[in-house]
Amino acid sequence: MLKRASLAAVIAVTAALAVSGPSGVASATTPRQAVWFGSPMAGCSWPGTASAAQHTQDNAHYGYDWAADICVGKPTNSAVTLYAAPQTAGRNIRAFANTVASCAGSTVRVDFYDGTKDSAHKIGSVYYTHVNPKLASGTEIPKAAVTATNPYMFKQQIGTLYAAPGPIKGCWTGNHIHIAALNVANYACYTKEWRNGGTMGAGNFVGFIGGSYGSVAGPGGTRVGKACP
Repeated sequence: MLKRASLAAVIAVTAALAVSGPSGVASATTPRQAVWFGSPMAGCSWPGTASAAQHTQDNAHYGYDWAADICVGKPTNSAVTLYAAPQTAGRNIRAFANTVASCAGSTVRVDFYDGTKDSAHKIGSVYYTHVNPKLASGTEIPKAAVTATNPYMFKQQIGTLYAAPGPIKGCWTGNHIHIAALNVANYACYTKEWRNGGTMGAGNFVGFIGGSYGSVAGPGGTRVGKACP
């Protein structure tokens, strides 16, 4: 299993919500194509271990494989950008942006497919909540050329950072993005490089959807978020 310690490692491999709940349910079965995704902006904070309890509750309540509050305190209207690429070069991965209302701003759900847009080819979804969406719901996200210096098949602004006029109980205490991931098969995973907290650059590795890198079902079928290997 591949480890991600830096953007350089990603380049080498690739060149060779209340949050709106998910519409699918991850399950343990044959893995689908893996897609990695990165930090949606520069200077984006990643929570330390103190946030683990909150996000375990998020998983159980909302049905994600994992979730986290990131980019805390970033300025209102900061660009929120999708950075993503397939783990296996040459795959015809497609991405679609879908927007649903949230308790503060909107959730932009990015659905990934391995070629055909149907349930048999769906890989999973990444959710960006507390966003002012830039793309119309249902938009197919254009691809960028993957090169030795650009590892991202998708490098597209999907919105800007929302700011509520004041605190919203159980939802909003200040500027941040609630990010979450959900696999169709097996479970998504999140980066372990920032386990004690830290600040990410734009596009720095955040996690995988697809594959079989991640979480396992917990008691009662709840999801238990797991770091990528």
